[in-house]
Amino acid sequence: MASAFIALATGPSRDVQPVSSPYPPPAPEPESGPQREPESGPEREPEPVHEPQQLEEPPIEANPDLDNGDDDDDDADSAIDSASVISSTASLSESIFDYRRLNGRTYQNSKTTEYWAPNDDQQNEGLDLIHNALLMLLDDQLFLAPIGDSPERVLDVGTGTGIWAIDCADQFPDAEVVGTDISPIQPTWVPANLRFVIDDFLLDWMWPEDHFDFVHLRCLYGSVPDWVALYRNAHRHLKPGGWAQNLEFDVRLQSDHVDIPPDHVFHEWARIFDEGGRKTGRSFAVAREHTMRDNMVAAGFVDVVEKKLKVPMHGWPRDPRLNHAGMLIQMAFDESLEGFGIFLMTQVLGWSSVEATVFAAHMRRESRNKANFAWCETTGLALASLEPRQQRWIDFGFLVCINTLQALKYVIYLKVIQGVEEACRIYASNKNYKKPAVIRITPKERPQFQSIWTIQPARCDTAITGSNVKKGETFRLEVQEQ
Repeated sequence: MASAFIALATGPSRDVQPVSSPYPPPAPEPESGPQREPESGPEREPEPVHEPQQLEEPPIEANPDLDNGDDDDDDADSAIDSASVISSTASLSESIFDYRRLNGRTYQNSKTTEYWAPNDDQQNEGLDLIHNALLMLLDDQLFLAPIGDSPERVLDVGTGTGIWAIDCADQFPDAEVVGTDISPIQPTWVPANLRFVIDDFLLDWMWPEDHFDFVHLRCLYGSVPDWVALYRNAHRHLKPGGWAQNLEFDVRLQSDHVDIPPDHVFHEWARIFDEGGRKTGRSFAVAREHTMRDNMVAAGFVDVVEKKLKVPMHGWPRDPRLNHAGMLIQMAFDESLEGFGIFLMTQVLGWSSVEATVFAAHMRRESRNKANFAWCETTGLALASLEPRQQRWIDFGFLVCINTLQALKYVIYLKVIQGVEEACRIYASNKNYKKPAVIRITPKERPQFQSIWTIQPARCDTAITGSNVKKGETFRLEVQEQ
């Protein structure tokens, strides 16, 4: 296996000019509210100043001399025994090093989140193969964001085996590179300018605001309940003018050369992830349509460029570079197929271990069949820049004064209580502990009664009186970003 990997990873000579980055000129940052993934339905469609770019690839040309038979590899299939692995919410602790073991496979033991893939050597070898395949597809580039030749700080979110962060640290020896993950599976011998940190990216990030020049995210599908919130964290911790890049796979396998029948195992494979994502509340479908692009715009990024890449599932393409990349992807799939699917099948969807094992064998056989001309898609490279921050009003839209709590995701919440003479008292709590929050409330039918307050950083509630907003009246809420 190792010798085969070395031969394929080096691949044919790739004297290819770097892929150019078609970025539009900087534009004003769009004012938009949070947008959820299409599965849940957006609360409010963002209105970017300029239309984000979308780049798609043509069909991959198949090798006419292809041997269309199945591979003769008879690797044994394996499965995971059914067990309950739901973790309680708690802070990260030393127990993270005590991996959970399920029938010879190990899983992370974070108390703050739940992740669906193993973290053992078998799975990690597959992830490293995918990394090398992506390098081939990107013409030996770790990223396409135009971050320049001398970034000071780079963050790799969900670093996994750390292979991308290691390559990045080698490429920029003067930069400080940080890789975060919930599993301490990274190597100890790494470049001097690289450090790995055990951290859950779903929690508050530990770094100051305006800290990184580049934030890199890759293969986080199935682990994020709120992508807009994740992108906002990246937005918050990037320097003005910094860049973020995210690459995610679509689990659906497609073909440009043959029709995949509705009852094909490829469709059942996609259904497992779609249904599993719905049940866990952590979608695997973020790479579909324009979800990533729209979520980045909703998080406040500008200059968003969306690029679709076709990733061959085997060595069937005519192009030598795509052929070798496809062979690496197939080797990775052989290594990691059970790790990708069986947790969802047995722990989330209630399949028996026998059912999961039989399905995995069927899926492996079809994925090895070059005659399917199968490929999957990555959306990624949803590249985005962050312009220098200016004070601006974030519009949360219209709310109705009712005697209840209105939860907001930004810096305040409001509680409107009926007072004397049908006036309202508004309670606000600034959740940003470093900077003041300025809020503006404007009655929809009586805009002349607009009121503005500054709320200092604090956990305690601050009563806002004299708002002239009546109970049951509609008003516009805006927050000024400092």
